Amino acid sequence: MNSHSLNFFTTRELGFFLKKREWRSKITWRREEDGKVVMDISDTKDLIKEYPVKEGNILASAHTVWIFEPLEPIGEIPQTLVTFTARVDARGNIPAVAMNYNAKRFLSAVAHLRKKFAKTKEIGAYNRLQTTKELRKLTAKGSETFKGRFDEPEGAEEVKGGISAVKMMVKAEKGGKGWGKAEVIVRTGFEDAAAFFWDVERLGELSLSKGLERVVEKGAEDFEELERIANIIRNGEQVYSEEELRSIKEGKEFHEKCKASKNIKKVASPDSRVE
Repeated sequence: MNSHSLNFFTTRELGFFLKKREWRSKITWRREEDGKVVMDISDTKDLIKEYPVKEGNILASAHTVWIFEPLEPIGEIPQTLVTFTARVDARGNIPAVAMNYNAKRFLSAVAHLRKKFAKTKEIGAYNRLQTTKELRKLTAKGSETFKGRFDEPEGAEEVKGGISAVKMMVKAEKGGKGWGKAEVIVRTGFEDAAAFFWDVERLGELSLSKGLERVVEKGAEDFEELERIANIIRNGEQVYSEEELRSIKEGKEFHEKCKASKNIKKVASPDSRVE
């Protein structure tokens, strides 16, 4: 579509003998004046005629928002706080156990981001160097993984699984609806983190479902394409339509509403570095 907006279609297997769900989304990102990057992913009817829902599948609904916030670096290693909030309506009568199972898989996407930009060895070397140079002045600042984290909602239900790098909270509701939030800190600048999720090929990799189907146009080599997108986020001046600005505004409002919600339960993160 343009350098700050694209369409993204997915098909997912939910398991539990349920029919496949299709999502049709429009993704729009914008860099805010405070340095944050907001990425809104909302339902769209664009191209529904060109790519109709396959027979037997169910068209689902979702609204997800990514917030990429720059943090203080550890040595020369940039840090980014990544927060992912989502509201999903899978449509139909779906058991709570199936919703919780799929919510965990859905939110685990942020673990791929942390793995992509892992700098554990570099941070360890930096911390050892700091210890050697200034043992008495050493503070916990460099090891505080969750500086600037959001307050945890009261009564949150913790999702348990095998990904210890992500903090995940979910709430399943009747009728196939659910709410979810995942948070992780990655070892890279926020432009690169945002570019990683902006790239449509990477979005395909994030699906933990073998039933994912994508309609994409091949671009440059992976590294060059990510670098190109990151440079656009860093330096490119973007002209937004009223619809795109409205999507970003609604995405931020949705994110703040989720953050302040008292009606969800905390999900125990399988990785202590992510909540």
